[in-house]
Amino acid sequence: MLSGAPEDWVTDLVARWHAEHDPDVLDALARIRTPAAADALLALREEIDDRAYWETLIASAGLLPDGHGRSWFTPAFLGFVVERERTPHVMGGAPG
Repeated sequence: MLSGAPEDWVTDLVARWHAEHDPDVLDALARIRTPAAADALLALREEIDDRAYWETLIASAGLLPDGHGRSWFTPAFLGFVVERERTPHVMGGAPG
C-alpha cells in the first residue's frame, strides 16, 4: 500500500499514465488511497477502456464506482469468533 503518499506522487503518476498507459501506474494510484488520488482516478475514467477494471481501481482507492460513497466499512474486518468446531471455517494456524 502507498496509503497517504504525498500529493505530488499523484501528479507524477497521472503524468506517467498519460505517457505510458501502464496499468501498474493506475494500480499504484489506487493504492495511495487519498482524496487527491481518488479524484485523479475519477478524472481518468474516460481514458480507461475496461469499466470493470476501473471499478476495481476506484474501489481500491476507497470509493464506490459512483464516486460518492466509500467502499469500506469500519471495523474493516467484520466477523464473529465462535467456539471450536461450531463452524467449518478455520481461524488461525494449525497447532503444533
